[in-house]
Amino acid sequence: MQDILSTQLTRFDDFNPQEQADKLIVLLEESLQKIDQLVCEKPELSVFLERYEAISQKISVQFSPFSHLQMVCSTDEIRDQYQRLLPELSRYQTSIGQHKALFNLVESYHHRCQEASAEQKRLLELDYLGFKLRGVACTPEDAKQVASLFETLSAQQNQFHVQLMDSTDAWTFHTTDKSVVSDLPSYALSAAKQLAQSLNKTGYVFNLSIPSYQPLVTYCSDRSVREQAYRAFSTRASELFPVSNQWDNASIMTNILTCRQELATILGYDHYAAYSLVTKMAKSAEEVEAFLLDLHHKLKPKAEAEWQALCQFAHDKFNLDTLESWDVAFVTEHFKQAHLNMDDESYRPYFQLKLVLPALFKLAKQLFNVTIKPYDTPVSTWHPDVTFYGVYDDQNQLIGGFYCDLFARKRKQQGAWVSSAQSRFQTSQHLDLPIIHLVCNFTPCEPNSTALINHQELVTLYHEFGHCLHCVLTETHYPSVSGTSGVPWDAVELPSQLMENWVWDADFLKTFARHRQTNQPIPDDMLTTLCQSRSFLSGLATLRQLEFAVFDIRLHRDFSPKKGSDQIQSCIDQTRKDVAIVTPPSYNRFPNTFSHIFSGSGYAAGYYSYKWAEVLSSDAFSVFEQHGILDQATGLAFKNAILSKGGSVDPKIAYEQFKGGPASSDALIRQLLGKSISDTVVTG
Repeated sequence: MQDILSTQLTRFDDFNPQEQADKLIVLLEESLQKIDQLVCEKPELSVFLERYEAISQKISVQFSPFSHLQMVCSTDEIRDQYQRLLPELSRYQTSIGQHKALFNLVESYHHRCQEASAEQKRLLELDYLGFKLRGVACTPEDAKQVASLFETLSAQQNQFHVQLMDSTDAWTFHTTDKSVVSDLPSYALSAAKQLAQSLNKTGYVFNLSIPSYQPLVTYCSDRSVREQAYRAFSTRASELFPVSNQWDNASIMTNILTCRQELATILGYDHYAAYSLVTKMAKSAEEVEAFLLDLHHKLKPKAEAEWQALCQFAHDKFNLDTLESWDVAFVTEHFKQAHLNMDDESYRPYFQLKLVLPALFKLAKQLFNVTIKPYDTPVSTWHPDVTFYGVYDDQNQLIGGFYCDLFARKRKQQGAWVSSAQSRFQTSQHLDLPIIHLVCNFTPCEPNSTALINHQELVTLYHEFGHCLHCVLTETHYPSVSGTSGVPWDAVELPSQLMENWVWDADFLKTFARHRQTNQPIPDDMLTTLCQSRSFLSGLATLRQLEFAVFDIRLHRDFSPKKGSDQIQSCIDQTRKDVAIVTPPSYNRFPNTFSHIFSGSGYAAGYYSYKWAEVLSSDAFSVFEQHGILDQATGLAFKNAILSKGGSVDPKIAYEQFKGGPASSDALIRQLLGKSISDTVVTG
């Protein structure tokens, strides 16, 4: 079984972008011919699905290295070939989506699939819907326009990503005066010094990558430096970016929204939000906005009290009459130290990656009865920091694997994510094992030093690992419903947000949190404080996420190509008036950097999914709390109902199978208010 996986891994050390792109273009042509042949033959359902899925799987595996390398170590050659492939793929996908003979065949299977398995029925439902959303029922003229819109969208979304990355890389802050940055943690100063040396400069250099930018605005006591950094960060990819306006995403955003609205109109929807929600658990923009505003109503009093206390502290401690956006992280850190006696950076020495990762894998063993360990065979990777792990079931059989790329570096997109290199695909003759990329952007460790992360990075790691488990532990047969594929977007975050809960449990943290120098376990008082901090300023944090989600759903519901390009800024301005407590300066250009909804990552008219799934995950974790958070029976129940099923079942049915009933927001509200499971929940 190990040899099977070895042969399915990409040879990154021998990857020739142009050669592989040429092969993919040929493959697309061959695939269209195979589709035509399949339609002519009209085989029995199981044969059809195997051959149809095999065609899609081969294309996906061939394209995966391009989309992945574009994100983690982009070069001019990778970027050029990636941009060359996008229109080819868009045209192929549209050709398939508008292939009426193929649709008719799928429709015939869909109407007479009584003998099909539950997974096959679900797959046919998703395929049938996919054809509808690609314009198969359109007139020839409209179908041509739909194809053009998809192609334009693909190019524009990629351009948004490229310009955001380029502007993020363009700005630096350089100082040779250590006193200016002396309040920063040693790891941040060391990284800034290394960056300066790499640029042949003395002193310290900071950039807009999160591991560099965040410590600067959180710890630098020089307010003018914080403002300078904040202004650059909040105006990236806009006309106000201090380096240059050449990466302004304004027109690209308008183009994207225009294409989406035109696409929705042609396909018979009032707006793009309605089109997007067809494949989600929520069924209307009104339902989504009502859900978000209900959470807002319940958390707003807490957020207002937090903001008032923060402003008072800023006045008393720092003599600030007005708490500006570039002050918030700095004041919040001091406020936390004053009220919780907590310094976030004091926790970093206790979270050593060499202990964090084994504890994470042990948790997976305890909950889901799987073993994770470094793969026995050497694996080619795209960077020396990357490690590959094998995942084994309770019979010690290899069931999949994942690459782990944890550290920030130049030409790597910010944030954290999981993507699929290969989905699980099982036929009577063949097995493709799931292969996953788990990517984060942690602060690189100093040379010859132990790699450390802070607690927020620990939360991020567990979040992404939840996605990884969803992909690797799938037991489905077909790639289109394997792992997160076929899962409605507002249910995708359930496993990832569920996994975050364990790193807020003091007893669990005790099992691996040890100081890098003394090897002493983390003190109980630090753990108590850390766990209390989960609900500290949680009202403000929640309202910020609600602001993004409300903006997203309103923008995709109300945008009109006829109203001009100022709709985006006016929408965020109005949303802030309705939802936000903290109002950023007028020059803030957050939409220009909102890659979740503009770079094709799938969250357009779907950013609410984080909060929707957070309700599910908090409710699900309450089951673990009732039975013990390390209870394997509960873990296996979650695995069997959710993780193993991927997209092969309706998520509402799957969740209620696990929970024994529908989800409630009570657990989330209790969590945000800092109440224990035994407390009476006040939901407002």
